[in-house]
Amino acid sequence: MARLFYKFVGDETKEHLATLTFFYTDIRNYWLIVLAELYCLLCLVLAAVYWWFFPPAGRKAYLFLLIAIVLAIGFRIWANFYLDKPRRITRDQIGLILRDHQEDFEKELNAVVVDYNLKVMK
Repeated sequence: MARLFYKFVGDETKEHLATLTFFYTDIRNYWLIVLAELYCLLCLVLAAVYWWFFPPAGRKAYLFLLIAIVLAIGFRIWANFYLDKPRRITRDQIGLILRDHQEDFEKELNAVVVDYNLKVMK
């Protein structure tokens, strides 16, 4: 990847910089939601462990567990929504690389094929 993708992403054109900015903004949102999801799952596990060792006397914890499960599922769906944008931006970055650096990319790709003894399918 370093030889075929990251080398060309550092291009200083406005299109590449704007694409990188969008990518990092959306990937940050994705990781923040994943972090919230992990906190929610941690609370769920801690509540289950607490409930196991100290069973509630006459109290029901089902509502709390249901809320935690619904939040975890909601965060997962929301995280997948945010992950779609960086994937799209990555495809756009590859398109820009192929458009702006076609010859350099092909040379580097052929060098990788030779270095790693890969078979080329046509």
